[in-house]
Amino acid sequence: MPKNTITGYRRRLGQFTDWLRLNKKCHPAEPETWTRYYASLKRRKLSVYTRKGHYHILNRFGTWLLKKGYVYTAPLKDVRPPDLPKNREPKAIFRQHIQAMLAMADDHRDRTILLFFRDTGCRASEALNLTWRDI
Repeated sequence: MPKNTITGYRRRLGQFTDWLRLNKKCHPAEPETWTRYYASLKRRKLSVYTRKGHYHILNRFGTWLLKKGYVYTAPLKDVRPPDLPKNREPKAIFRQHIQAMLAMADDHRDRTILLFFRDTGCRASEALNLTWRDI
């Protein structure tokens, strides 16, 4: 797993554990605790993208805890992640810039690489470290 991804997971799980320390009446193995924390993200007016990221990480962690036998049910099994807006424009690069780069691609390989970055949001450092096993 890429270093940036691990750092993000640790940061978001750390935010969850910080919240647990402040809410001592909540038991970490109870699904209601996870639901309350997730609801608190919405009250903090975090963006839908940030909340979806939290959901993804918490859900994966909860599933891992279930497989290891630390919890009796998947903590977020009854929680639906937020829907992301349709046809979202990329943040870093405008559509016309992407189209210009694709138009300048010399061959199918270059075009495929550009489309891969556009469609996945993968960072260059992450792409350089990809293996067939990752794919």
